[in-house]
Amino acid sequence: MRIVKILLIGVGSAWCAAVLGAWGWLLAMGCGMNPTGCQRFPMPWEDPELAAVMLLLLLIGGAMIGAGWRQRRG
Repeated sequence: MRIVKILLIGVGSAWCAAVLGAWGWLLAMGCGMNPTGCQRFPMPWEDPELAAVMLLLLLIGGAMIGAGWRQRRG
């Protein structure tokens, strides 16, 4: 069971890192597709639909990490 606990923490961390990377890539791609260019990097609250999806995915990753830590302590 110890391997499952370690895997939960590792997969949850990788999941969160991938979501944050995808979020930044999507924001940069949207900035690059703007015909007038971008003066600054868009903030997450400027696109609430994307923020809602990405925050849900971050919560899933956080739940995996939390489940792994809870199993590890128990």
